[in-house]
Amino acid sequence: MEKSESKQAIDYRTIFAGDDTGLLKKLKMSLRIEKDVIVEPSKKRNRKKRTLDEMLAGEEENNPKQDAIVFEDNGVIRDKAEANLKQLDKFGKQEKDEGIQFLQWSLGQDNNDYVSYLRGKSNVVEVFDTQTDNVFIQKSFKEELGIIKGIASLGDNIFNLKHAIIDEKGKMIVSKMEKLQEQKEKSKKSSKKLDKQQGSNKSEDFTVDVKSEKVHFMVQSPFQRNQVAIGSKDALLQIWDVSQQNNKPVWNARNLPNDELDLQIPIWDTDLSYLGSNHNFVVCTAYGDVREYDTREGRRRPVVNTRFLPKGQDDLYLSKILQSKKYDNHVYVANQEGHICVLDRKMNYKMIKKLVGNKGSIRSLTSYVSTVDNCEYVLSAGCDRHVRVFNAQSELQKTTELTHAYLKQKLNCVLISNNQKI
Repeated sequence: MEKSESKQAIDYRTIFAGDDTGLLKKLKMSLRIEKDVIVEPSKKRNRKKRTLDEMLAGEEENNPKQDAIVFEDNGVIRDKAEANLKQLDKFGKQEKDEGIQFLQWSLGQDNNDYVSYLRGKSNVVEVFDTQTDNVFIQKSFKEELGIIKGIASLGDNIFNLKHAIIDEKGKMIVSKMEKLQEQKEKSKKSSKKLDKQQGSNKSEDFTVDVKSEKVHFMVQSPFQRNQVAIGSKDALLQIWDVSQQNNKPVWNARNLPNDELDLQIPIWDTDLSYLGSNHNFVVCTAYGDVREYDTREGRRRPVVNTRFLPKGQDDLYLSKILQSKKYDNHVYVANQEGHICVLDRKMNYKMIKKLVGNKGSIRSLTSYVSTVDNCEYVLSAGCDRHVRVFNAQSELQKTTELTHAYLKQKLNCVLISNNQKI
């Protein structure tokens, strides 16, 4: 039994999730913290095991009622967390192959007023106003690009907002976004004036050839938003400066030495996460590798290269990787089997904990630190159609999942606000 003898505090957050059918769903999460909860000592039945001589002698097993009861601890005083997820609204129309992808804050992580995302095969980039719940900016790249693999938002305010969009074949366009009202006003003007204005807008846009035919992801640096990291299959990791047109990357990785058979190490980076600075980041691969890079002093090869594989498996597709926002030495890794593992950088990325609860492939992973209890909570979304919230500081594996919400469609991405004002 537990007795709460202190005050309660509630932390409210807004969550956005994009699904496979083109719906943007808005959820509200309330995290209730009971501070200084007195927890009674946990009990454990200490059952005496029979020796081999006792088993051969035919002695009966001890009566469970006579087993000794051992107290594992003396009781603790700690904070108790309870979470609740509720869907508030959904936006958009359900259309096949128009799934929402790459949810991100348009003006950086500190500004939660606008959300940028990509809408399916139509290659439409939209900017959603979280205050009015309306699409503020919309622009199509269907004719210019193929299958889009990543977007990055540039600009300090909504009036000079730009987006860098890259497709599967390595073609990247940096384009300025326009309000829907400005687009309607331009459509009413004469064709001559329209051509001049379109020409001036096109002069601000430029194209970059990344020289990779199988781009898998593009991650924007949170420390220098004009830099993006691009990972591909059969192509080395690259970092580009998208603030101006360049023909060469700022930095590109170098492959590991050949193996004992003098064969090239296969390349297939699937995700990247920055480790507290712009020059240090970690990458996961489709073959179960975790590699840490440090670009200082011209280093191009990984400073740490390890393979994260459970027992009995030859390879494992790692889909997402994320650094802990509270502990600099912890990294969260998700795979297509639904496992979220906590790795320790000091122990050569050895697994120290699992966050259990997902039933399918994980497509998106994010986290935040609560301002109430200073604990970190991890959110996941994927093929099991649930948004799940995990307590990363939970001691028991079975109690890591706090709550979840069923959203009917398969989910591609999840995003959580940094404040309680939305």
